[in-house]
Amino acid sequence: MPTPPPISACPACVCACSTNSGIATRAKGTTRVVRYMIPTVFLGYGEYGAASLSGLIAGGGAPRLVVTHSRSPDNRVAALARDHRIELAVAGRRELRGLAPQIRALRPEYIVSTNWRFTIPDEILEIPQKYPINVHDSLLPDYAGLSAEHWVIREGAGRTGVTVHLMTAEMDAGPIVTQWALRLDDSDTGASVARRQLERYPIVVVDAIARLETPGFAPRRVEPWRYRRYHKIIDQDRQIDWQLPPQQLLNLLRAHDAPDPGCYFTWNDQRFTVREAGFPIGSLCGAPGRVVTCGPDDLGVATGPTGHDGIAKRGLLIRVIEDVQGVRWSPSDVIPLNAQLT
Repeated sequence: MPTPPPISACPACVCACSTNSGIATRAKGTTRVVRYMIPTVFLGYGEYGAASLSGLIAGGGAPRLVVTHSRSPDNRVAALARDHRIELAVAGRRELRGLAPQIRALRPEYIVSTNWRFTIPDEILEIPQKYPINVHDSLLPDYAGLSAEHWVIREGAGRTGVTVHLMTAEMDAGPIVTQWALRLDDSDTGASVARRQLERYPIVVVDAIARLETPGFAPRRVEPWRYRRYHKIIDQDRQIDWQLPPQQLLNLLRAHDAPDPGCYFTWNDQRFTVREAGFPIGSLCGAPGRVVTCGPDDLGVATGPTGHDGIAKRGLLIRVIEDVQGVRWSPSDVIPLNAQLT
């Protein structure tokens, strides 16, 4: 067999990346290209799904069928399938079971899932000749479940990443194939985390299959008690709780910064979204949610923790708010001194 062309390594990445046709694999400490296309079936939706699918298409995953939730023009998974003339099916929770005979007839070696919105039934997970794998937007076992890119910012985590794992009947619980870590700092938002993760999805999904194709490779099992699972963030989870200390409130605002709908409070039966805020000089004390200062450029609001310890920093300066029509205001033009925000 002729010597395969070299694979270029991605800077600062443990994954092997290739512009060649085929999946990169490791053998005897080196990396080579497998000279065949690995048949897969892909299940996914949205930006995350499109990122993984693009990696499979470029890296030799050879999807024989793409299953997604909508044929809508704004669903990039469907658009990619059409552009590359890959058979496309649309399914939800119930319809996926009905596709089992079609998927089985394709004899895929892998089923790859990314941002699939429903539990995948056992009769689908049992079809691939090798493995069903999923790409998840955190470093499992931390932040399993939903809305991970927001939870890591809300909780002030120092890092997150991307995990590819084998799929089991329990969501996000299978053995880990590969991971990529991403450091976080106070400038990160939910949107910036998502953007950086999306850049790695095409690489990580190909690297995962490369590892699984390597003789002797064994995915890493995780003890069930180590998993930390989260629910999907809904509208009420973005309402500001003024009892929280200011750092937690700023984390909350960063987690849901634009283009996310943002975090909101109510005053005088009106709803306002906070678009810019920061720490005050000194502390703003009193009843949490009460307006303590009202300057030309900002509004000073008392926050938790309640009580006086002389040490804990309290209060938040609100600089820009947005009404339900999407109009932005300097908050002191709308809300008076001593108003109670809820």
